[in-house]
Amino acid sequence: MKFIIEGNPISDARPRHTTMKGKTWNYDPKSKKKLITCRQIKSQILEALKSEDTEIVKEASDLTQDGYFEVDLIFHLPMPKSFNTKKINAVLQGFKQMNSKPDIDNLVKYYLDCCNKLLYPDDRMITHLTATKCYSENPRTVIFVKKTKEFI
Repeated sequence: MKFIIEGNPISDARPRHTTMKGKTWNYDPKSKKKLITCRQIKSQILEALKSEDTEIVKEASDLTQDGYFEVDLIFHLPMPKSFNTKKINAVLQGFKQMNSKPDIDNLVKYYLDCCNKLLYPDDRMITHLTATKCYSENPRTVIFVKKTKEFI
C-alpha cells in the first residue's frame, strides 16, 4: 500500500532534557510534527478502507495485524536555492545524487515511529527496509508498506 505525505521530509531529533525546580524533564522536540504526520497517514488509511476496490480495503485492513512487513521509503527533498539550472537539470535527469543533510537514518527513524500502530503494530515487525533520498521539485515522502509471509 502506498502513502504520500506532502511537504518537506522531516528528520528525527534527539530527545531533549530540561531542568525545572530541581526536576529533570525529558521531551521530544518533534512531538507536534509527529502528531500531524500521524493524522495524515490515518486519514489515508480511512480513505483506503472506504474504497470501492475490495483489494485496497483488504490490503489496508491487513496492515495493523500481526505479521512481517516490508517498508520502502522515498524522501523527495527540496532542491537547494543555490543550485543553478545546470545542477537542477543534472538532478532531474538522475546524474547527481543527494549526499547532504538530513541524514537518511534520521529520516527513516522519524517516519517509522510515526507509522507505529497505524501501518504495523510495532516497527520491530519490519523485516525488510529500503530508503532513498533524492532532490525533487515537489517535496514529499512516499511510504510503501507490504505485509509479507512468514519465512519457515
